Amino acid sequence: MTLSDDLDRIFLDIGPHRIRLIDAINDWADRVLKLLFDSREQSLKSTGSVWSLYDLIASLIRRDAIERTINSQLRSDARIAILEAIDELFESFTRQIEFDVAALPDEDPEPHDQNWWWNRIPSAGPLAREASSLIEIYFSTGGHDR
Repeated sequence: MTLSDDLDRIFLDIGPHRIRLIDAINDWADRVLKLLFDSREQSLKSTGSVWSLYDLIASLIRRDAIERTINSQLRSDARIAILEAIDELFESFTRQIEFDVAALPDEDPEPHDQNWWWNRIPSAGPLAREASSLIEIYFSTGGHDR
């Protein structure tokens, strides 16, 4: 059995939905592309719709589910090149922050895995401005001590 066969036969639960791992990876790719599109502010001109910090958090929760499934269902040395490429794209238009992005809009964020993507926000665009504003509030109110 090949890795591509595994991606088709392994399922994961995201909320009330049970989906194939390959479909979850495709969903992550779609989300990363939407975040990239928004960071370039083209979506404002074409659709008038951009994602908020809550959409970013929802995307990161889904990325956690993918990682947990890979770690529990595949061999430890399994590499999924397409997922690595998507993650690299996400890294390319985001910047690292000093704390968990889920703490920005919520003093008691939902528990989640502590993966590298939780410390990244877009570098440009409306979501970057929203996050920067919340970061200022976060530090001015002592949120970093929570």
